[in-house]
Amino acid sequence: MSALTVGRFRFAPILTAVVITVLLIMLFGHAAELFILLFIAILISLYLGAVADWLRDRAHLSRGVSLAIAVVSTLAAVVALFWVLVPPVIDQTQALIRVLPEYIANWERGLERLASRFPALQGAVGEGTLLRAVYERITGAFGDVVPKVYGVLHGAINVFAVAIMSLYLALHPGLYREWMIAMFPPIHRDLVRDVLGDLANTLRSWIVGQLLAMTILGVFTAAGLYLLEVPYWLTFGVFTGVVA
Repeated sequence: MSALTVGRFRFAPILTAVVITVLLIMLFGHAAELFILLFIAILISLYLGAVADWLRDRAHLSRGVSLAIAVVSTLAAVVALFWVLVPPVIDQTQALIRVLPEYIANWERGLERLASRFPALQGAVGEGTLLRAVYERITGAFGDVVPKVYGVLHGAINVFAVAIMSLYLALHPGLYREWMIAMFPPIHRDLVRDVLGDLANTLRSWIVGQLLAMTILGVFTAAGLYLLEVPYWLTFGVFTGVVA
């Protein structure tokens, strides 16, 4: 066999491996969002499963009824959070909009006084600079209506997909786990099953710890702001717990 033939045989596997690696990286890049949504759905399903198991053990309910109570109670908690957070945010935003023209006028007068003291700044500080900038920003925001609407629709579809995946994963966790285990060789399936069980227990413990940390941060923040007589102390406390 000639040296050229040997070189070709050695070069072909390397080229194939490089091409396959590049294609896998591109595929992972395009599917990264899907993997993230799936992971979020797994976390939510583990949370719902933990709550359903707790209700089933304490109240001796069926799996379906326990899961339905877990879903309804979680949705009620989310609605309650929005009920607490959204009205103060709207009130403060409306108050800011009412006083914003006065603030802008004061800023304009301050810039004019600064320009009168330093003539070199008159070229940079023109008449109506801030008002024009605000107008351009508002018109630019309205000009991006279509991309923003598309982003809202895309986010709503993602939320709906995560909700559906979470419900199915929480309702039949064993079925989907066995489907995933079936992708591995039979000799390794017991090991994969043990690893998945350990992962589920670890993620459940992490979720419980995270919820506990959120509750502690929210309660202490709300209590401290209440003692300091800060307006909207409950809203800030809930917001602190949520963003944790």
